[in-house]
Amino acid sequence: MLNQKWKPSGRDDIFNYLLSATKKGTGRPFPDSEMFGEAIVLFVAGSDTTSTSLLTILWHLMSDRKSYDTLANEIRSNFKSIDEINYQNAQHLPYLRAVIEEGLRIFPPNSGFIPRQVIPSDRPFALHGRVFPVGVSLTNQRRHRV
Repeated sequence: MLNQKWKPSGRDDIFNYLLSATKKGTGRPFPDSEMFGEAIVLFVAGSDTTSTSLLTILWHLMSDRKSYDTLANEIRSNFKSIDEINYQNAQHLPYLRAVIEEGLRIFPPNSGFIPRQVIPSDRPFALHGRVFPVGVSLTNQRRHRV
């Protein structure tokens, strides 16, 4: 990525825009460390989260024949061929939407990646009966036990 910064490829892609971005007000380029951090977020957000979501949803569907059959029936009864299936048409399928949302609820692909920080407020921040002081970082990462 840093090689591309010094020898731009001229491609019209996300990294070209990232590498040529400048700070508002100063017009100066962002430091390499910030660019690298942003690139990592883009890679994770665009690949790992998508694959984790799909894997989780498919695993649960394969584990529950009734849910799989219900979803397959909904899709097959709404489309005559695979060529008709696109985002615009598929977004109106209620069971498909429910399957996707349930998969994201059961195993959020970004569960602990984005911490939240307790900010100053007129009252203390409490979660499940526990009070957290200002400045503490919290994540919603879960630990699974077998």
